Amino acid sequence: MHVEREFTCEVTAENYLKVSEMVEECMTEAEFGIGAINKLLLSVDEIYANIKDYSEAKTCTIKCIADGKKIELDFTDDGLPFDPTSKPEPDVLEDLMERNIGGLGIFIVRKLMDTVDYRRENDKNLLIIQKEFR
Repeated sequence: MHVEREFTCEVTAENYLKVSEMVEECMTEAEFGIGAINKLLLSVDEIYANIKDYSEAKTCTIKCIADGKKIELDFTDDGLPFDPTSKPEPDVLEDLMERNIGGLGIFIVRKLMDTVDYRRENDKNLLIIQKEFR
């Protein structure tokens, strides 16, 4: 079943739950299993947290397009320009005490998703993640 949802909100900690609920409802209606839903919600958590904590964005729009086998999430925010795909992967084998802080969230998203794309359009950040479940 093809399902599309879109949610626009102020970028606040309180709205994280609403963002997660929208994605979960979209995926449930598209007949995804709980494992797929949890994988996507982890990515949503990482991306929304980065927008909230670092971008200085006031608003964010999340669009969910799902069909039961494939899902696309588009995150658009009005924050500072930032391309998370341009950052090198952290050295996860490096000693914890010597490792640079940050970068693990987008690393996790990259590992969980099939594609992670970024572009800047109309003074807004657009991050698109996709995952196909077989």
